[in-house]
Amino acid sequence: MNKLAVMCRLETLEQNERWFLNRALCDALLPLPIVLIPLVECTKVQEIVPLCSGLLLPGGNDALPCYYGEQTDGFSQYYDAPMDLWELTVLDAFVKAKKPVLGICRGMQMIQLYHGGALVLHHQQDHLHPIHLSADSALRRLMQDGQLVNSFHHQRIVRLHPCLRVDAVTADGSIEAFHHESLPVYGVQWHPERMRDDRILPYFVSLLSAA
Repeated sequence: MNKLAVMCRLETLEQNERWFLNRALCDALLPLPIVLIPLVECTKVQEIVPLCSGLLLPGGNDALPCYYGEQTDGFSQYYDAPMDLWELTVLDAFVKAKKPVLGICRGMQMIQLYHGGALVLHHQQDHLHPIHLSADSALRRLMQDGQLVNSFHHQRIVRLHPCLRVDAVTADGSIEAFHHESLPVYGVQWHPERMRDDRILPYFVSLLSAA
């Protein structure tokens, strides 16, 4: 059975640092034909990559502004630990191995930063909003144009690297999904694990076997 590496998050709870995975994400992934491999830090990533069929970068706190040249504001939340550096290091290892990668919300934004793209501060006013799919997007096989998706992010993607192709946008032009032109790397700004009858995560898991 395929093994999927999932980046854990390090936060302080009850005065103790704890690694965790979002419960909704685990509930969505565990019924699928994969074994989850939780990743903490990045010290053994070179040993982990050969054991795993792909990588999932879940949602989380904002990326530090030093990575994209913006200022912070009162809505931004950051990790105390060097989570951004760990995540970029893990992502680099899986990209160089040409293994499938899916970034969700913050995970998508980290893929953007990895490729030298930019982020700007952005506070979505509506937690549900429609998206418009690109004509050649693979997402058209998984969802309908104009479908409502959720939104919980404080940053949005601008100025995609040429190797990344837009799959979906909002009415104001915000990029909601993309894919790499030649590698099995994908990003969605919404949280598919929080959507009823999601087909994004099952589709990504099917790519692990194909790869």
